Amino acid sequence: MKDKVVINIGYSSAGTSSLNEALNLLGYSSIHDAWDIYKEDNSMDIQDRLAPFYDNLANNRNIFDGFISKYNAFTAAPTTDSDILESLIEQYPKAYYIYTKRNHRERYKSVNKGTKLQNGRRIRYHDWIKEQEEMDVYIDNVLKNNLDLNILEFNICDYGNGWNELCTFLNEEIPNVNFPHLNKNPFRKDRK
Repeated sequence: MKDKVVINIGYSSAGTSSLNEALNLLGYSSIHDAWDIYKEDNSMDIQDRLAPFYDNLANNRNIFDGFISKYNAFTAAPTTDSDILESLIEQYPKAYYIYTKRNHRERYKSVNKGTKLQNGRRIRYHDWIKEQEEMDVYIDNVLKNNLDLNILEFNICDYGNGWNELCTFLNEEIPNVNFPHLNKNPFRKDRK
């Protein structure tokens, strides 16, 4: 297992599955949405899968206590939850942070396939976009107050970021395989 801790912040539905696979290909022990912890029970609700992480925070423990011995890279939930961003930075100031981004309009299409509900109803498009833009401002302000962080803005979907950006940031050799593109929309034009 690599000695660096890699934490994905920013947004889900922004290439996080591809990022997770890329980190595993580079030799990291990466976990995505806590799926790997509960492989035997994939029907488990995401909130139940994430409960141990949030319990750690609620009990004044580091969010990855109990996991850091098995994993050193964390993608998607819970780390893309902006409500815990400041705690992550405080607890892991030397980590390598990968800030996944994607055009919010495209993310809405991806997220709105049935997962983005509020009080049992889909969130209206304009309200959701406004929430995301407010989150952009919040994340940017937090990062501006922590300029000493190791951070990479990574946009697989819109800009085709891949091995070059990721491996340069992590100081890793570029593997001799194509960058993984999981959950790719077959109707989108190929970018890089």
